[in-house]
Amino acid sequence: MKNEQVKLIPIGGTTNVNKNMYLYETEGQILIVDCGIGFPDADMYGVDIVIPDFSYVLERSEKVIGILLTHGHEDHIGAVPYLLSQLNVPVYGTKLVLGFLREKFKEHNISKSVLKIIDPEQEPNFKIGSFDITPFRVNHSVPDSLAYGIKINGNLIIHVSDFKFDWSPEKDKPFEVGKLAKLADQHPTLLLSDSLGSSVSGYTRSESLLSETFLMAMEKNEGKQILVTTVSSNISRIQQVIDAAIKHKRKIVILGRSIKTNVEVARTLGYLDAPTTVFVDEKQLGKFKDEDLVYIITGAYGQAGSALGRIASNTHKSIKIQKDSIVIFSADPIPGSFNQIDAMIDKLTLLGAEVWYKDVQENLHVSGHGASGDITMLAAIAKPKYFMPIGGTVKTMRAYTNLVSKLGHNKENFFELNEGQSLLIDSGIVTLGDTFKVGNVFIDGNRQRRLDPIVIKDRQQLADDGIVAIAIPFNLKTQKVVGKIEINSRGFVFMKESKGLIHNAIQKVEKVITTNQDKLSDWNFVKQEVDQELSRFFFKETGRNPVILPIIVEI
Repeated sequence: MKNEQVKLIPIGGTTNVNKNMYLYETEGQILIVDCGIGFPDADMYGVDIVIPDFSYVLERSEKVIGILLTHGHEDHIGAVPYLLSQLNVPVYGTKLVLGFLREKFKEHNISKSVLKIIDPEQEPNFKIGSFDITPFRVNHSVPDSLAYGIKINGNLIIHVSDFKFDWSPEKDKPFEVGKLAKLADQHPTLLLSDSLGSSVSGYTRSESLLSETFLMAMEKNEGKQILVTTVSSNISRIQQVIDAAIKHKRKIVILGRSIKTNVEVARTLGYLDAPTTVFVDEKQLGKFKDEDLVYIITGAYGQAGSALGRIASNTHKSIKIQKDSIVIFSADPIPGSFNQIDAMIDKLTLLGAEVWYKDVQENLHVSGHGASGDITMLAAIAKPKYFMPIGGTVKTMRAYTNLVSKLGHNKENFFELNEGQSLLIDSGIVTLGDTFKVGNVFIDGNRQRRLDPIVIKDRQQLADDGIVAIAIPFNLKTQKVVGKIEINSRGFVFMKESKGLIHNAIQKVEKVITTNQDKLSDWNFVKQEVDQELSRFFFKETGRNPVILPIIVEI
């Protein structure tokens, strides 16, 4: 890398809507923008969250000068504690973002990190190392969201993560268009911006439009149990539900650890306006009738272990769905969550609830992501030379390119990067750079431990094809196999209906033993031979690849 060059590497957040993490690297410094978690696919058994692979960063740890955060959603801040357990650098963000982060640090026993609050009104410009930073407010589904002008080595890059234009936001300030226009006057080299809504026509609606929805829901359903599920960091949505509940003389029950934590942080910092008397603790529910309460609850993405997931499975210790309950989903599904949400809606419906979701009821949610109108307006105001769509998928990045290029920009000036690809920015010229190996790190959230990809692969194989255990009795004195070889299967075949298959499999094992009489003392070799022989046999007979587990029973 030359002295004047800037390398930009998306570690996450391009081909997938989550796990957002971007590196701005010069010869001597690295600035990180966002550091979020991802959500496991349905076949990632036992995985609670996915975090970016930090290898590239940790190999250059002496160069890292800070982490700059755009907003408080998990897919942008959730992996910060995992990185800071290995790297101690300052973290920059707004008051609400850092409030959420402090609670995460408590869970991870992180106490040394320096948190620096960004207030665009008090500090319109500041430096992080050699990077000149200009923050400006944008609108999203969580208050206190920012975008940044990042100036380094004579290049101005405008980094706009999740955003929309909202001229009447709920519990937030409007998009600072004037600051964006001033940045545009400096002839920005590159614009990174949210691409998720690029296929949606028009402009994304204002958050304030939903207030009437919750008022109507409570007015038309007096005497009924009402549950509302939304994203735990969507403080403005929670405020709207609380306001409607207060007007209809209902109290609020917050269910779910993450939403409880975020509500408390937002109230403490002044982002949520609600008196203490309006809240009812879960332990006190026996003193109230359901029609006097509104439940605000986690589970908007259909998570089985969430509070709503346990209610839908009829296993929650405090809440039962009533025959005429109203359950409102006030969140957009994220990619990968559709099947889970549908399954949860089915369960709630079978329990007797009337479930409101976007396919059957309008005005339950407005997106936090700009639609095509918002995206083209941003591009028209910013007037960069080059574009890089982020925060979406391969499909939405291409839709972004097709949409914004219609403003008169050459499609060769658009960069649709995969994770690990890089851009080189040099004297106002942007070109593709090298590709670096990046990947996923799987986390068992209950233990906050990393899971090896091999473990995930084994779990997938167990779920798909089951396991076959072979017990081989072995006499240590005579060094011979004695007694009867036994085979047991779990999740592979039904033993009672597969006697012929199991009998033939035992014969295959006996053949391996007979053929290798002179090598029985090397049980690692014998196990490997049994594994290979049975794997070939079972696949030929059934088309499946169960996990083969030879067990030596010493006699």
